This record gives sequence, structure tokens and C-alpha cells, in this order.
Amino acid sequence: MTDFLVVALSSWIIQDGNYGDFARSVDAAFALEFYTSASLEEFEPERTAVPALIHIGDARYEVLGQVVHGG
Repeated sequence: MTDFLVVALSSWIIQDGNYGDFARSVDAAFALEFYTSASLEEFEPERTAVPALIHIGDARYEVLGQVVHGG
């Protein structure tokens, strides 16, 4: 696992005035929403599953975790 998270922001998110300017080496807080283009399927792992967040490119991740709210 990595020590950083790549977050992509559309320009309008910054331009709407809800965030100040961003700078390197400065912490920023975000609420993150995960979505998938395919439907999620429930499964029972054969052994205890360890939550994972795997960076697969740009701001894209493969995630293994527990869904606590679905819309």
C-alpha cells in the first residue's frame, strides 16, 4: 500500500470558491465519494478479507472494503 492518495479535482470545484488555493506539502481535507460503472456484488470471502485501496492509474483505485451506505 502507498503513503499517499491521488485525488482528481475538476476545475469547477476549485473555481466555485469553496476551497482556497492548494499548495504542495500542505494538508487538505476532502470528503470522498466512490462509484463504480458496474454493479456491486456481495460476496463471502474464504478467509478474513483485509480492506485495500490499490492505485491503478491517474485518480483510479481498486477498492476492497465494506459498503456502509448506498444511494
